[in-house]
Amino acid sequence: MTLPPEGGVAVHRYSFLLLACLAMVCPSTAVAQARTFPDTRDGIHVFSDQIQSGMTPAQYAFAAARLVGCQKMLLDDVRSLRALNPSFIVLHYQLGCGNGQEPFIDGNTWTFDWSLVNGREEWFMHQGGARLHMVAWNWYLMDIGSDGYRNYWIASCLQRMRDTECDGVFADSFTIDGYFNALSPDHPWFTDPDQCLANWVPALQAYGSYLHAALSAEEFFFLPNLGGLVTGWDTTDYADLGDGGMIEGFGAWGNDSYFDLADWRLQMDRTLALARAGKIILCQSYTSDAALNERLFLTGCYLLIKGARTYFNMIGAEHGEELLYYPEYGIPIGAYQGDIPASIDELYDAARGCYRRDYSNGMVLVNPGDGEADVADLGGTWELVAASGGGAVDDHGHTDGTLAYQPVTGVRLPAHSAAILLREAPDTRHRLQLSLDRDNFARSESLTLHWRLTPGSSVDPQADAYCAVMAPGGALYFYGGAFETRVRPIARSMAVGNASGSVGPFGLSGTRTGEYIWYGVLVQSGGNPFDRSLWISGLAEAPFSIY
Repeated sequence: MTLPPEGGVAVHRYSFLLLACLAMVCPSTAVAQARTFPDTRDGIHVFSDQIQSGMTPAQYAFAAARLVGCQKMLLDDVRSLRALNPSFIVLHYQLGCGNGQEPFIDGNTWTFDWSLVNGREEWFMHQGGARLHMVAWNWYLMDIGSDGYRNYWIASCLQRMRDTECDGVFADSFTIDGYFNALSPDHPWFTDPDQCLANWVPALQAYGSYLHAALSAEEFFFLPNLGGLVTGWDTTDYADLGDGGMIEGFGAWGNDSYFDLADWRLQMDRTLALARAGKIILCQSYTSDAALNERLFLTGCYLLIKGARTYFNMIGAEHGEELLYYPEYGIPIGAYQGDIPASIDELYDAARGCYRRDYSNGMVLVNPGDGEADVADLGGTWELVAASGGGAVDDHGHTDGTLAYQPVTGVRLPAHSAAILLREAPDTRHRLQLSLDRDNFARSESLTLHWRLTPGSSVDPQADAYCAVMAPGGALYFYGGAFETRVRPIARSMAVGNASGSVGPFGLSGTRTGEYIWYGVLVQSGGNPFDRSLWISGLAEAPFSIY
């Protein structure tokens, strides 16, 4: 590949653009690697519950760039996401303590094993000879002390994870709040807290430890559904059940229904204990697209308890199994400051009547109570974050979510609300940087262009990308695998994420000596690249000379 000879189109240098960045997620350069849950100290990290199968290329690109991972994905979808992001984590879904006609994925097939399990009566829990039926979800509680059943659970789970190239399992309906007082016929272990504590909780603890040890030996994560963690009398040691787990109904019951203060504090304390133990925590909340106050409150709760492996996901009630994204996920608050507190009470700011946690670029204030908190003096001017839009990502990889910032010196916190405040409002544009190994090259040499892309809180998380080099005399060549004088994007509607890489090498033989400049910019999808108002990154430059 060589740079073009002199010629081409003369254009004012601020009228063209580039993105060498397009080579960024080329599948041919993807390298297989062991996957781990990434560090979450800085920013907000999203782990999705489930996204639809058979997405468009733009949706796959969006998910691969913005999500840590998800569960319940067919093998073809897993491979499509990993071609773009080899670190994308996928969890297999399987009931933890129950069985029935509940489907799960094996490779590229949704299936269930009811016909096999149904014939093994000794694997079921009974009362008066009858199986214990979870009527609401149509499955049956299994005898988790049965060697036959738990060894079958492990063997079948391992096979399904391998068939689907998963990294671990999400064991649903695992803890007692998923089925206490919800089985037919009644069983005293699941209606009487004392009998539950004496019999079922120890058995559940032993069962979780057994499954965790077996899966860990095969290098798979074991992440049970821990429920809401608001059953006060439950003595289960959640940190000893596995690698962590999901808190379902994190921050609130959902759909504008909030915990009372005691339950909220209990959930926060139990979550902090998991964070301090270094556990993987999937904080899953239920809300709606229109519930902006609730969404910000849930985000604030997440920021209060976040540790090194704590992930967040909000599901709008309007949606099914869709790829969702909310602008709150992009709030650039930075990294949390200090140690993870041992109790939520350590974060209570009595003078302000709310809970506070500091971050490198801001702070979060949360009022989980029924009354208003008036923080009249913030001790300076801060940028108050407001979110709008968000929800389903369309076929073109677009979402209408935006963030806005307002300078304030004080805030009022209504009941069940949060304020997220930044020290500095961010540049909402994406940041593109270009560099070369040096500034001067001989015609007998070659050069390689290096790029780095940092997403901002731009209105549009997708962009058309242009790449060009200006030769001596002002001739401009657009690059998209080859150099052309025609003005055209190197990519359309590409998802913008944190990425870096290189383009080239470019041979310099036959090129004219003199001064050259690489340029690059991102433009709103479908926008006119010569209209600077449509640029959603700053103009990147990398000058060099050929002698």
